Parts: sequence; structure tokens; C-alpha cells
Amino acid sequence: MARGCLCCLKYTMFLFNLIFWLCGCGLLGVGIWLSVSQGNFATFSPSFPSLSAANL
Repeated sequence: MARGCLCCLKYTMFLFNLIFWLCGCGLLGVGIWLSVSQGNFATFSPSFPSLSAANL
């Protein structure tokens, strides 16, 4: 019984780590994209008021 539980826990932790790693890579990609295309950030930020400097 304990072996099956540990195996399930191992794969569950692997899955969550994979999900967090993919989300982190996605956020890093968006950050790099916004840094590279700073001209587009001015047109991007008015559509998202939460991205203003005061809120960050």
C-alpha cells in the first residue's frame, strides 16, 4: 500500500513541477518579448491598466 502511494505521490509531484516549469518559461518568454519590443509595450499597456508602473 505504501509503495503505491509513494509512486502516485512521485508522479503527482513531477506533474506539478512540470506545470510550474512551463508556466515559468511562459512568463520568462513574455518578459523577454516585452523587453525586446518596447515600442509595442506603449500600445500594449493601455489595454491592461494593471500593467502601469504604480501597480507593478
